[in-house]
Amino acid sequence: MSYKSILFTFVTILLTLALLEGMVRIWGYSDRYIYDPIYTSDDKCDPPLVVHKPNLKNALARDNTIINTDAMGLRSLVPGRVIGEKRPNTIRIAIAGDSVTFGHGVRNNSDVYSNVLENFLNSASDGKTTYEVYNFGVSAYSLAEMTASLRCRMLDLKPDIVVCAFIMDDFDPGRMVTVDEYGYTNDRSLGGTAGRFPALKSFLRHFHLTYLIRDAFFAPKQPESGAYDEALVSQSYPYLQEFRKIASEKDIKYFFIVLPTYGSESSSKVIEKLGRDGFNFLDLSTLWTEYNFETFRADKHDAHPSAAVHKQIAERAGWYIKIKFGL
Repeated sequence: MSYKSILFTFVTILLTLALLEGMVRIWGYSDRYIYDPIYTSDDKCDPPLVVHKPNLKNALARDNTIINTDAMGLRSLVPGRVIGEKRPNTIRIAIAGDSVTFGHGVRNNSDVYSNVLENFLNSASDGKTTYEVYNFGVSAYSLAEMTASLRCRMLDLKPDIVVCAFIMDDFDPGRMVTVDEYGYTNDRSLGGTAGRFPALKSFLRHFHLTYLIRDAFFAPKQPESGAYDEALVSQSYPYLQEFRKIASEKDIKYFFIVLPTYGSESSSKVIEKLGRDGFNFLDLSTLWTEYNFETFRADKHDAHPSAAVHKQIAERAGWYIKIKFGL
């Protein structure tokens, strides 16, 4: 093959890739995957937890979600807010959870159920008590990370109530990711390859076409969301017990929230077990039945709960807190 032929082939390939890249960008297929390097490690835990970087302002999270974080790295209305000592007549509530609690896909920070809950409780207060609600949710957390968050992070705030909010997928202890040196997570969509080559992963993030290629040819088949897996439930149920034990030993009120996954009815066995074992819990697993799919989901590409669902979660959690704990 002549030099001119090689050059022509090379230029043709580059132009074709550029054209495809432009088409994918116009389509918007990959927008949901693009996000800023918002993650870091909290080395206080063993193993370290993946958490959000502190003091983020209008940072881009997955699914076009714009977020702020406070000085602890918690999703917050006010970027860089410093959490000081608890003031008199203040009740602090700390919530551990996954992407639902974090508010994946919920564009406005004020619409995430932790913030809606804080407003609900303060609006229903007698004026003598102030409620503060802190969101420790991180996408892809399993029950293992939620319990570790209580043990290593949440107790620092001296909370009066701690909450563990979960879906059935959170019983999988292997779903959690690690964070690379750039501040991105190493998920399992490429079989760990990108995790071994963080520089390559960081470079490829600039090209929207790579996400389409990944989904089409390399992404492993994902298990059915919300499915019941007896082995995983047996493996991770002790984390729920540990969460309750830590709270009880510290004389902190606690409860669990079973969150809804659209179309899933597989949490009934776990709910029955929570009842038999005397756990404090709020069952919102069937909340999805009050919505059609379009109104339930936050985005057309994703089935995470919308702002409307977050409002329902917050209000029902608020009433549970008032009735269960007499607040």
